[in-house]
Amino acid sequence: MKISKAILLLTLISTFTLTGCFHATVETGKAASNEVIEQPWALSFVYGLIPPATVDASEKCTNGVAKVETQISFLNGLVSAITFSLVTPMNIKVTCAAGGGMANDITSPSENTVTLSKDASVEETKEAYQKATDLAIKKNETVFIQYN
Repeated sequence: MKISKAILLLTLISTFTLTGCFHATVETGKAASNEVIEQPWALSFVYGLIPPATVDASEKCTNGVAKVETQISFLNGLVSAITFSLVTPMNIKVTCAAGGGMANDITSPSENTVTLSKDASVEETKEAYQKATDLAIKKNETVFIQYN
């Protein structure tokens, strides 16, 4: 009887000390819309080595993505602890951007393009990247490197 109480106590202590909550947010800088894609209880397996299914936001978020959030709640962590991390559920939330798709945020490639030969030497490649960096800083815009 003492052994079963000790195992129960050890299980309870492990459950509360080995599980933890986790919340990560990635913001793109775009204004958020009311359009949200949620995938509650997205399952990853074998200590997270097999990730959950990909959330395809391309059809629903025509203006791009404003924010992506992943969260492992206490309940998700509890399930993970009970299954010895063979199954780890998480909540995934994608918030679509309000307007002005990604293509609208980038100026025409012809205006901000640095051309680089496919046969370029290391030194020429460094110069092209430096030129693109300087141009991007000067214009505060995206600069493309085009390989010919």
